[in-house]
Amino acid sequence: MDDANFMNCITGEQVCTNKLSKSAASGLHDTSFALKAWFYFKDSGMTRGIVQGNTMAGASGSASNRPLSPHLQVYKWGPHMLVSILHRVTGDGMALVGVPLLVWWLYAIAAGPEGYDYFLSWFNWGYVGYIVLIGMSFAFFEHMYSGLRHFVMDAGAGYELQTNKMWSIVVPLAAIVSTGAMWLYIAFKNF
Repeated sequence: MDDANFMNCITGEQVCTNKLSKSAASGLHDTSFALKAWFYFKDSGMTRGIVQGNTMAGASGSASNRPLSPHLQVYKWGPHMLVSILHRVTGDGMALVGVPLLVWWLYAIAAGPEGYDYFLSWFNWGYVGYIVLIGMSFAFFEHMYSGLRHFVMDAGAGYELQTNKMWSIVVPLAAIVSTGAMWLYIAFKNF
C-alpha cells in the first residue's frame, strides 16, 4: 500500500474498506498496514482514546486527561498493599543485610576464636546486634507468612475481598507475634 492510499485509508475513504476486505478475504494480514496505522495514531496523539477504550475518542483531538494506567494516587490504601510492599522490603532486607551477616558469621566461626570474638563485639555494642537480629527475624517471619499467603492465592483460593483483607491483616500480626515469641523464648532460655 502506498502512502497516498494509506492516508485515504486512515481518513476513512473507500480504499481502506477495499484493502481490509481483500486482506480478510485472502486470510492474509498486512503487517505493514498495521504498523503504519499504529505509528500514525501514536505520532498524532490519537492512541490515548484507543488505549482507554473510547474507541476513537482521541481521534477528534479531545484526548482524555485520565492516566493511561492506574497510579498510587488512584488506589485507596488497604492492608493487601501493605503486605505486598512488606513482602518486597523484607525479601530485599534479608538479601542485602541477612545474607552478608550470615556469611560474616560463618567466616567468623571458620576464622577461629579471635574472629568470632570480633564478630560478637559488633553485636554486643549498644544492643545494635539485637536490633538487627530482631529485625531480621521479623523479616523472615513476615516474608514466610506472606509467601504462604501467595502460595494459597496461587492455588486459586483467598481472592474474595473479605478473605483477602483478613489474611492481609493476619500476616503482619502473625509475624510480630512469631518474632516476639521467638525472642521471648531466647531471653528466658538464658535465665
